[in-house]
Formats: sequence, structure tokens, C-alpha cells
Amino acid sequence: MINTSYGPSGDDGLQRVDFAKIGGASFAQLAELRHRGAFSNVSQTFATCCQRCSSAKDPSIRELPRGWYQKAKSTIFDSASKLTRRSAGLPALVTGIVASDPGTPFFKEALEELHKISYLPVEYDKERQYLELPQVHAMNCLKDIFTNAKLGPYTEPFIMKALTLSAERLGSPIWALRNSGLMLFRALLTKMCRAIPGAGPGFGGSSGSEPGSRIAFPKYPGLLELLSGLLTTAQGEAAEGTEIITERVFPALELVGDKVPSLTDETDEMLRGLVLAHLSSPVWGVREHAARVYASLLTRQNIPEALRALVMLPSTITENYVHGVAMCARYALRRYAATTDAYWTCEYNPALPMISSLTIVS
Repeated sequence: MINTSYGPSGDDGLQRVDFAKIGGASFAQLAELRHRGAFSNVSQTFATCCQRCSSAKDPSIRELPRGWYQKAKSTIFDSASKLTRRSAGLPALVTGIVASDPGTPFFKEALEELHKISYLPVEYDKERQYLELPQVHAMNCLKDIFTNAKLGPYTEPFIMKALTLSAERLGSPIWALRNSGLMLFRALLTKMCRAIPGAGPGFGGSSGSEPGSRIAFPKYPGLLELLSGLLTTAQGEAAEGTEIITERVFPALELVGDKVPSLTDETDEMLRGLVLAHLSSPVWGVREHAARVYASLLTRQNIPEALRALVMLPSTITENYVHGVAMCARYALRRYAATTDAYWTCEYNPALPMISSLTIVS
């Protein structure tokens, strides 16, 4: 398929029947196979076949990928009760089809239909062992589309819609929906991030709370509102259980941690308020991550003043909150100490014994 001199277009080369046979055989294998090596081979064959079809001069050949897409949608529903974590070959099927003709009305229509399938309501019943969940397959297809490097410029307008979808599924009582929502969320987070030169992914630096990548928050309207919904736990939601709340909060903290603090950005104060509430989380991992994120949102010039306010503990507190504040002070002071020696010696205020004691306790 790749070697056009072996299989050229035109009367002397591959005809519609040849593309239909190759694409049909690859489709059948991707829809049913479970072997990883075979999957890698067949998915490339199918994607190349779709690409050749879309660039053909014969209109009947160009229509083949659209027919396969309709068949792929049917397969999503037919295999709704056959769940695997990554939906086997279904995402490769859909991605190969839409990648053959990006930026067209067909591409937009396909993504919108996948969103509609992902939003289908689910009747949750604890007694039922098997559920039909085409939503899982649809979200896994979206995940592969957003992680496809060739489709990067074409998927940008759909990021916030997909991020909202994944955020809503993070709160589902059904594990399979939460899991596919989380994988989609992480794929979008990776796509939104821009690496900072010289920094590794995640938190790093000598302080352990320096962002390794950057997200341009103004580029994504509605992102702050979405994070506010994920990081705010209503009073009645405590009944969901710690596990579900943690699975929703942790990825949101990761996203906030990729924002570099700014002196002129008013959103930093709002984000710090959202993160502060999780310093008292009963889950140690959430407290620790919230402490790193809170410290990363402080500008180095304002760290002493911010910590002075943070350690003025309210009258009603928990041990978890004290522990969270102590970890936050440790990471923030490490960031402060990582500034140049001249700045440290000129700006360090020795009249902060409370902060110093907190670093010892932590």
C-alpha cells in the first residue's frame, strides 16, 4: 500500500475492488483481534489503505472510508458489552478513518458523533455484572484521535469539549467510565502542555515543585470553571466515597500544577483557594500533591508573605490540615531557597520562626 510503484493508481494499478478487499480484511481483523503484534501490523495497513482511498481520483474509492466509518459505529454498539481497558482495535479503526481526511466536514461530524455516543446516559445497577457501555469505546476512540500527532492542528478546536466530557465521566459511579474518562483527560493534558526548555515532565527542580511544562490557561475558555467543578466537593458528595473523589481531584491538581505563576494573573489566587481546600484531604497522596501545587502557584517574591498567612492556622483544624500546611511550607521554602544567593540574602527575613519550625516538623 505504501509503495505506489508496486500498487499504483489508475487502470494498471489498484482498483476499487482491491481497496475494498484490503480495507475490509484489515477492518475485520482490527474489530476482532487481541494480539498486540498483529494489532500494530494491521492498524498501519488499515490507516495506509484509508489514506490511499482519500487521495484517489475515483469518487467511488474516496467513499470507502466513510462506509467503513458507519460500520465502525455499528461495531462500537455491537461490542458494547465486550469491554477491554483500551477497547482493543476499535480506536485504531476510527483513528485510521478520520486521519485520512482531516479538517473536513466529515472529520468534524465524526468527532461530534463520538461525543454524542460518549454522553449517552447509563442506567447503573450494582446487581448487573455486565453493562453495555458504548461510551467507553467512544471515549477511547477520542483519546487515540487526540494523541495522533498528525491530527494535532485539526483537534485543537475540540479540546475543551472533550475535556469537559472527561471531567464529567471522572465522577461516574461506574469504574469503566471513570477509567476511560481518566485516560482521555490525561491524553488531553499531555496535548495542552508545552514543555519548558530544560525541564522534565511533572514537578522537578531542586525544590521538587517546579512545573516541568506550561499550559496557556487563557487559550482555553471555560477551563477555570471546569477545574472549579472538579476541585470543589459538595457536602452531599462525601457519600460517593473517598476513592471516587480522589480519582476526580488528582488529575485536576495535575492540570493546575502545569500553570506557571504570574505576577499579573488574577486566576492564580482563585486556583490557590481551590487547591488549599485539599491540604486537609484524608488521602495522604492528595495532601502531598496539593502542597506541591500550592507551592508552585506562589511567585518567589511573595513566598514569605504567603506562608506567613498560611501558617496562621484557624481555631478549628484537623491533623491532616496541619500536615498539609507543613508540607506546603517545606516545598515553598525550597523554591525560595532555590533563588539566586543575592536575592536570598537580601530578601530573607529571619523573623519567621514559625515557618522555620514547620520545615523541621515536616
